[in-house]
Amino acid sequence: MKTIHQIIDDSFKKMKEEIFPMMSIEDEVPKEMIDSSVEAEEDYIRWKAIPSKITDKELSSFEEELKCKLPKSYKDFLQYKYFMELHLSDIAIKFNGILPNSNLENLKEMNLK
Repeated sequence: MKTIHQIIDDSFKKMKEEIFPMMSIEDEVPKEMIDSSVEAEEDYIRWKAIPSKITDKELSSFEEELKCKLPKSYKDFLQYKYFMELHLSDIAIKFNGILPNSNLENLKEMNLK
């Protein structure tokens, strides 16, 4: 069985091969995620996934705010990579970005409001 890391890496590999691969509006891409190996197209630039820096402490605090425990596999997912979006086409799921310096704020907004 594939690990969550293998699934994510395989998905990014497929996304890079798409016609409009891993491109986002320039102003939305954190500096550390800009992939300068590919030329920008109008207002769109290529981004790259980078290692996540989400800590166990941040996840514990998030769980306390949610008042529930997150599955270990989901915590592993959150702590693996930052990305603008992730397409898991084989199982028809699309994840919105997990970005550096977000401190899980986007997840809090979706789950606590």
